[in-house]
Amino acid sequence: MTKAFFNSKEILAVFTDRFGGVSKEPFDSFNFGFHVGDDEDDVLENYQILRERFSIGEIAYMEQVHSDTVKIVDESNEIKETDAIITNKPRLTLVVMVADCIPVLFYDPVNKVIAVAHVGRVGVFKNIIEKTILKMQEKFNSDVENILVSVGPSIKSCCYEVGEDIISATKEKFGKQYIKNKKFLDLPDITLGQLLKSGVIKNNIEIINKCTACNEDYFSYRRNKKTGRCVGVIMIK
Repeated sequence: MTKAFFNSKEILAVFTDRFGGVSKEPFDSFNFGFHVGDDEDDVLENYQILRERFSIGEIAYMEQVHSDTVKIVDESNEIKETDAIITNKPRLTLVVMVADCIPVLFYDPVNKVIAVAHVGRVGVFKNIIEKTILKMQEKFNSDVENILVSVGPSIKSCCYEVGEDIISATKEKFGKQYIKNKKFLDLPDITLGQLLKSGVIKNNIEIINKCTACNEDYFSYRRNKKTGRCVGVIMIK
Protein backbone atom coordinates (compact mmCIF):
# COMPACT_ATOMS: atom_id res chain seq x y z
CA MET A 1 0.00 0.00 0.00
CA THR A 2 1.37 3.41 -0.98
CA LYS A 3 0.00 6.70 0.32
CA ALA A 4 -0.28 9.71 -1.95
CA PHE A 5 1.68 12.73 -0.74
CA PHE A 6 -1.53 14.59 0.15
CA ASN A 7 -3.00 11.73 2.19
CA SER A 8 -3.94 13.38 5.49
CA LYS A 9 -6.51 13.71 8.26
CA GLU A 10 -8.79 15.36 5.71
CA ILE A 11 -8.19 13.14 2.69
CA LEU A 12 -7.68 9.42 2.18
CA ALA A 13 -5.51 8.90 -0.90
CA VAL A 14 -3.80 5.54 -1.40
CA PHE A 15 -2.75 3.01 -4.01
CA THR A 16 -3.09 -0.68 -3.21
CA ASP A 17 -0.65 -3.44 -4.09
CA ARG A 18 -1.57 -7.10 -4.56
CA PHE A 19 -1.19 -8.14 -0.91
CA GLY A 20 -3.67 -8.35 1.95
CA GLY A 21 -6.75 -9.86 0.33
CA VAL A 22 -8.39 -13.26 -0.04
CA SER A 23 -8.39 -13.93 -3.80
CA LYS A 24 -6.76 -17.13 -5.08
CA GLU A 25 -4.19 -17.51 -7.87
CA PRO A 26 -3.80 -15.93 -10.37
CA PHE A 27 -5.67 -13.08 -8.67
CA ASP A 28 -3.84 -13.39 -5.36
CA SER A 29 -4.67 -11.75 -3.29
CA PHE A 30 -6.02 -8.16 -3.10
CA ASN A 31 -7.94 -8.07 -6.39
CA PHE A 32 -10.68 -5.48 -6.95
CA GLY A 33 -11.76 -6.40 -10.49
CA PHE A 34 -15.07 -8.21 -10.85
CA HIS A 35 -14.53 -8.60 -14.61
CA VAL A 36 -11.28 -10.57 -14.61
CA GLY A 37 -12.62 -14.03 -13.75
CA ASP A 38 -12.06 -13.97 -9.99
CA ASP A 39 -14.63 -15.38 -7.57
CA GLU A 40 -17.17 -12.62 -6.91
CA ASP A 41 -17.36 -13.40 -3.19
CA ASP A 42 -13.59 -13.01 -2.88
CA VAL A 43 -13.69 -9.64 -4.64
CA LEU A 44 -16.50 -8.48 -2.38
CA GLU A 45 -14.48 -9.58 0.65
CA ASN A 46 -11.49 -7.60 -0.64
CA TYR A 47 -13.66 -4.49 -0.83
CA GLN A 48 -14.86 -5.15 2.71
CA ILE A 49 -11.25 -5.43 3.90
CA LEU A 50 -10.53 -2.07 2.25
CA ARG A 51 -13.58 -0.51 3.92
CA GLU A 52 -12.60 -1.73 7.35
CA ARG A 53 -8.93 -0.85 7.02
CA PHE A 54 -9.57 2.78 6.11
CA SER A 55 -13.08 3.33 7.52
CA ILE A 56 -14.24 4.38 4.09
CA GLY A 57 -17.76 5.25 3.01
CA GLU A 58 -19.71 4.20 -0.05
CA ILE A 59 -17.72 3.39 -3.18
CA ALA A 60 -18.10 4.72 -6.72
CA TYR A 61 -16.15 2.86 -9.38
CA MET A 62 -16.10 2.90 -13.16
CA GLU A 63 -16.71 0.57 -16.06
CA GLN A 64 -13.42 1.66 -17.62
CA VAL A 65 -13.38 1.55 -21.42
CA HIS A 66 -10.34 3.68 -22.40
CA SER A 67 -12.60 6.63 -23.17
CA ASP A 68 -12.29 10.37 -22.59
CA THR A 69 -15.56 10.48 -20.63
CA VAL A 70 -15.49 12.39 -17.32
CA LYS A 71 -18.51 12.34 -15.00
CA ILE A 72 -19.58 14.03 -11.78
CA VAL A 73 -20.81 11.54 -9.16
CA ASP A 74 -22.73 11.96 -5.92
CA GLU A 75 -23.67 8.39 -5.06
CA SER A 76 -22.11 4.93 -4.92
CA ASN A 77 -22.51 2.66 -7.93
CA GLU A 78 -20.72 1.50 -11.06
CA ILE A 79 -20.39 4.41 -13.48
CA LYS A 80 -20.87 3.02 -16.98
CA GLU A 81 -18.36 3.61 -19.81
CA THR A 82 -16.33 6.23 -17.98
CA ASP A 83 -12.64 6.75 -17.27
CA ALA A 84 -12.64 9.68 -14.84
CA ILE A 85 -15.01 10.66 -12.04
CA ILE A 86 -15.19 13.72 -9.79
CA THR A 87 -17.02 14.53 -6.56
CA ASN A 88 -17.15 17.00 -3.69
CA LYS A 89 -19.26 14.71 -1.51
CA PRO A 90 -17.59 13.72 1.78
CA ARG A 91 -17.35 9.99 2.50
CA LEU A 92 -17.99 9.02 -1.12
CA THR A 93 -14.96 6.97 -2.10
CA LEU A 94 -13.70 7.13 -5.69
CA VAL A 95 -11.87 4.09 -7.05
CA VAL A 96 -9.89 3.51 -10.25
CA MET A 97 -8.78 -0.03 -11.21
CA VAL A 98 -5.47 -0.75 -12.94
CA ALA A 99 -3.03 -3.47 -13.94
CA ASP A 100 -0.33 -1.41 -15.77
CA CYS A 101 -2.35 1.69 -16.71
CA ILE A 102 -1.87 4.76 -14.54
CA PRO A 103 -4.19 5.51 -11.62
CA VAL A 104 -4.24 9.29 -11.18
CA LEU A 105 -5.66 10.97 -8.06
CA PHE A 106 -6.61 14.68 -7.99
CA TYR A 107 -7.36 16.87 -4.98
CA ASP A 108 -8.41 20.51 -4.81
CA PRO A 109 -7.90 21.41 -1.11
CA VAL A 110 -9.49 24.85 -1.49
CA ASN A 111 -12.85 23.75 -2.89
CA LYS A 112 -12.69 20.24 -1.39
CA VAL A 113 -13.01 18.39 -4.68
CA ILE A 114 -11.49 15.02 -5.58
CA ALA A 115 -11.17 13.01 -8.79
CA VAL A 116 -9.70 9.83 -10.20
CA ALA A 117 -8.68 9.06 -13.77
CA HIS A 118 -7.77 5.85 -15.58
CA VAL A 119 -4.88 6.83 -17.83
CA GLY A 120 -3.57 4.37 -20.37
CA ARG A 121 -2.04 4.80 -23.80
CA VAL A 122 -5.45 5.52 -25.31
CA GLY A 123 -6.26 7.90 -22.46
CA VAL A 124 -3.23 10.10 -23.06
CA PHE A 125 -4.03 10.31 -26.76
CA LYS A 126 -7.60 11.33 -25.87
CA ASN A 127 -6.40 13.92 -23.32
CA ILE A 128 -8.29 12.41 -20.37
CA ILE A 129 -6.02 14.34 -17.95
CA GLU A 130 -6.84 17.74 -19.44
CA LYS A 131 -10.55 16.92 -19.63
CA THR A 132 -10.66 15.89 -15.97
CA ILE A 133 -9.04 19.15 -14.89
CA LEU A 134 -11.34 21.21 -17.13
CA LYS A 135 -14.39 19.52 -15.60
CA MET A 136 -13.11 20.31 -12.10
CA GLN A 137 -12.75 23.93 -13.16
CA GLU A 138 -16.14 24.14 -14.88
CA LYS A 139 -18.26 22.37 -12.27
CA PHE A 140 -16.48 23.23 -9.01
CA ASN A 141 -14.54 26.40 -9.83
CA SER A 142 -11.22 24.72 -9.11
CA ASP A 143 -8.12 26.81 -9.71
CA VAL A 144 -5.62 24.57 -11.52
CA GLU A 145 -2.78 26.06 -9.48
CA ASN A 146 -4.36 24.62 -6.33
CA ILE A 147 -4.86 21.09 -7.66
CA LEU A 148 -2.64 18.38 -6.17
CA VAL A 149 -2.00 15.26 -8.26
CA SER A 150 -0.58 11.84 -7.47
CA VAL A 151 0.39 9.62 -10.41
CA GLY A 152 0.34 6.07 -9.10
CA PRO A 153 2.33 2.91 -9.86
CA SER A 154 2.13 1.84 -13.51
CA ILE A 155 4.10 0.27 -16.31
CA LYS A 156 7.26 2.29 -16.98
CA SER A 157 9.46 2.76 -20.02
CA CYS A 158 11.69 -0.10 -18.84
CA CYS A 159 8.92 -2.57 -19.76
CA TYR A 160 6.41 -0.86 -22.07
CA GLU A 161 7.55 -2.00 -25.51
CA VAL A 162 5.23 -0.86 -28.30
CA GLY A 163 4.92 -1.34 -32.05
CA GLU A 164 5.99 0.96 -34.84
CA ASP A 165 2.49 2.38 -35.28
CA ILE A 166 2.38 3.53 -31.65
CA ILE A 167 5.94 4.85 -31.85
CA SER A 168 5.09 6.95 -34.92
CA ALA A 169 1.83 8.23 -33.43
CA THR A 170 3.56 9.14 -30.16
CA LYS A 171 6.35 11.04 -31.89
CA GLU A 172 3.83 12.93 -34.01
CA LYS A 173 1.52 13.91 -31.15
CA PHE A 174 3.90 14.31 -28.20
CA GLY A 175 7.49 14.26 -29.46
CA LYS A 176 10.28 11.72 -29.78
CA GLN A 177 11.48 12.30 -26.21
CA TYR A 178 8.74 9.98 -24.92
CA ILE A 179 10.15 6.97 -26.77
CA LYS A 180 13.05 5.41 -24.88
CA ASN A 181 15.64 3.09 -26.46
CA LYS A 182 13.80 3.32 -29.79
CA LYS A 183 10.76 1.18 -28.86
CA PHE A 184 9.68 1.78 -25.24
CA LEU A 185 6.88 4.20 -24.37
CA ASP A 186 7.21 6.47 -21.32
CA LEU A 187 3.56 6.81 -20.32
CA PRO A 188 4.15 8.48 -16.92
CA ASP A 189 6.32 11.15 -18.55
CA ILE A 190 3.60 11.91 -21.11
CA THR A 191 1.15 12.18 -18.22
CA LEU A 192 3.45 14.61 -16.43
CA GLY A 193 3.71 16.69 -19.59
CA GLN A 194 -0.07 16.83 -19.92
CA LEU A 195 -0.48 17.86 -16.30
CA LEU A 196 2.04 20.68 -16.72
CA LYS A 197 0.44 21.76 -19.99
CA SER A 198 -2.92 21.92 -18.20
CA GLY A 199 -1.41 24.33 -15.68
CA VAL A 200 -0.78 22.09 -12.69
CA ILE A 201 2.24 23.35 -10.73
CA LYS A 202 5.18 20.94 -10.90
CA ASN A 203 5.67 20.94 -7.13
CA ASN A 204 2.03 19.86 -6.79
CA ILE A 205 2.64 16.68 -8.79
CA GLU A 206 3.88 13.37 -7.43
CA ILE A 207 4.93 10.48 -9.67
CA ILE A 208 5.34 7.21 -7.78
CA ASN A 209 8.36 5.50 -9.29
CA LYS A 210 7.22 1.88 -9.21
CA CYS A 211 6.86 -0.19 -12.38
CA THR A 212 3.97 -2.61 -12.20
CA ALA A 213 5.36 -4.84 -14.97
CA CYS A 214 8.71 -5.66 -13.36
CA ASN A 215 7.63 -5.30 -9.72
CA GLU A 216 5.65 -8.37 -8.69
CA ASP A 217 4.11 -6.49 -5.77
CA TYR A 218 1.55 -5.29 -8.34
CA PHE A 219 -0.83 -6.87 -10.82
CA SER A 220 0.38 -6.55 -14.41
CA TYR A 221 -1.56 -7.43 -17.54
CA ARG A 222 1.62 -7.07 -19.60
CA ARG A 223 3.45 -9.59 -17.38
CA ASN A 224 0.70 -12.12 -16.59
CA LYS A 225 -2.31 -11.42 -18.85
CA LYS A 226 -4.83 -13.18 -16.57
CA THR A 227 -4.46 -11.28 -13.32
CA GLY A 228 -6.17 -9.02 -10.80
CA ARG A 229 -6.57 -5.27 -10.50
CA CYS A 230 -5.08 -2.87 -7.97
CA VAL A 231 -6.89 0.35 -7.15
CA GLY A 232 -6.24 4.00 -6.56
CA VAL A 233 -8.55 5.24 -3.80
CA ILE A 234 -9.49 8.76 -2.72
CA MET A 235 -12.10 10.06 -0.27
CA ILE A 236 -12.89 13.30 1.53
CA LYS A 237 -13.09 12.29 5.19
